[in-house]
Amino acid sequence: MLRICQGCHRHVHVDEESCPFCDDPLATAGAPGRAALMTLAVCVGLGFSCGPKTGDTTASGTETGTTDDTTAGPDTETTTDPTTDPTDTGTASTTTVGTTPTTEDSYDSYDAVSFYAGPDPYTYSEVDSYGGDLPVPPCDTFIFDCAPDEKCVPYDDSGDGTYDDTKCVPIVEDPFGPGEPCTSAGKQSGEDDCAIGLVCGLIDPDTGMGVCLSLCVGEPNAPVCPDDTTCVSKDGGVYNVCHPDCDPALQDCADNIGCYPADADAFTCDAPTSDPGGGAGEPCALHNDCQPGLSCLEGNVCSAFCDVNDPGCPPEFTCTGWPFSGDPPPEGLEHVGFCAAN
Repeated sequence: MLRICQGCHRHVHVDEESCPFCDDPLATAGAPGRAALMTLAVCVGLGFSCGPKTGDTTASGTETGTTDDTTAGPDTETTTDPTTDPTDTGTASTTTVGTTPTTEDSYDSYDAVSFYAGPDPYTYSEVDSYGGDLPVPPCDTFIFDCAPDEKCVPYDDSGDGTYDDTKCVPIVEDPFGPGEPCTSAGKQSGEDDCAIGLVCGLIDPDTGMGVCLSLCVGEPNAPVCPDDTTCVSKDGGVYNVCHPDCDPALQDCADNIGCYPADADAFTCDAPTSDPGGGAGEPCALHNDCQPGLSCLEGNVCSAFCDVNDPGCPPEFTCTGWPFSGDPPPEGLEHVGFCAAN
């Protein structure tokens, strides 16, 4: 069973003591929930009492409250407007404050919705009905917990070139399907013309065109992808997308896209980083800091892959065996080596 972490709004197992995503401690059954805190904030902001109602009696038997006409049902409080014109023969105007959020003030409904209820009951806005700014709630790319006409995507919130958050974005009309060409509002904006469950990735830096890739499904520790693809998880687990498998000795990805190690058992197509450089022998930190055909290997320098059966390395280099010491090559990649300096 799952519950929502009040720190990052992701779904976590009920037996977790702290959130595995943001490390916030998870509230116990006796702790005040967010809905209670929001109710208190609304009471203070609108200036009406959330204490004993008219006619309530204290333990000593003294009646408390005022004599204004107030009625309360199970879900609403209706208060007579004291400014009603005495010459008006009509009924007094009333203000109803309920527990059901309005269309604009819907951040509470995000809190109220759980994995079990599904996404349909809620929508959200960046501005609530009282005019205050509300943060866009994050979502979980492993479960479709956005509104029906939206999808959950990873994106670069801080602008530092890494995926550091998720968000719900609208799905365009007539979106593209898996493997189809696509465009994006920005390389890491998360806003694109792919269908739900897909993101526009492998974007060619020259043309701006990419391809619709599937999001990983299942569980973060056991992701599932379509055949001939591998789940690439990076940037602290925010980005979890299925990339096409490839052969680094063949470099059989699209133009301007490289074949890089996803882990010691798989190579996948990926776009190089936007940083300049990445030529043979240049320093690197990530595999795709290097230009297509190269990867960040021993000594943290960009090195070329080769086929041990047909090396093709420059004269000053030798095609060595499998580039990852301690890990044998997986089936089908026994021929892969890299060009090491003599």
